[in-house]
Amino acid sequence: SGPSIAVCVTHENAVSELKELCGPRDVGVARILRPGSLRAKYGITNAKNGVHCTDLEGEGEMEVEYFFRFLKK
Repeated sequence: SGPSIAVCVTHENAVSELKELCGPRDVGVARILRPGSLRAKYGITNAKNGVHCTDLEGEGEMEVEYFFRFLKK
C-alpha cells in the first residue's frame, strides 16, 4: 500500500535474529508478547503488519534473488 524498502541481512543467525526483531506474525499477539518488536510498533493489521521477514532458512536466498534480481528489471 506504500513504498517498501528491501534489505538483505547477512549474518550467521540472520533468520532467527530477524524473526526476533520483527516479532510474532499476529500484530495483536506481538503487542502483548513482544511490545518492542517492529510488528508491535508499526503493524496496523495482520495484512499490514509493518514488516516482512523470511520464516525459513532456505527461503532467504530465494527472496533476495526475487527482490534484488527479478524486481530490479
